[in-house]
Amino acid sequence: MKRGHRHSTARTPLQWIVVIFVSVLVIALAFWAVAALYIDLPRRWQLVAASVCTVVMLVGIAIMPRWRYQALYLTGCVAVVLAWWLNIAPSEDRSWQTDVARTAWADVTDNIVTIHNLRNFDYRTETDYTPNWSYARSISTIWRRSTCSSPSGVRPGSPIRS
Repeated sequence: MKRGHRHSTARTPLQWIVVIFVSVLVIALAFWAVAALYIDLPRRWQLVAASVCTVVMLVGIAIMPRWRYQALYLTGCVAVVLAWWLNIAPSEDRSWQTDVARTAWADVTDNIVTIHNLRNFDYRTETDYTPNWSYARSISTIWRRSTCSSPSGVRPGSPIRS
């Protein structure tokens, strides 16, 4: 009578590399999920949500019997946070720094394009500047002035526009 072969539980070097890689990746994603909750939620919920997420992930790891199940469980937790995070609506009603307080937008009339809220500040230092918001009309004028007059695209002495 033949005996069945027993499968060896010893891992090969390649299997160890895969296990380590997947483990590091899943742990990094779990840290990202906790950080996303902490950073993107309102202040009163930051610590609570990050703590609950951490506890849920740790309890899941503790009760799962194998590392594959643990990895799948953590990936599922991260997927839930990622789905929430991708659906966060951007907000413009926050207290923005002066140099990024306005969003540029364009108005197209026939073949004339007007770009509003161009930042054309007079910078003395990184934090010391005079705000100046302007607009530009006709893209061809902008291209002729800024990109065709010098190889680098910016004329010496001209303000940097964004």
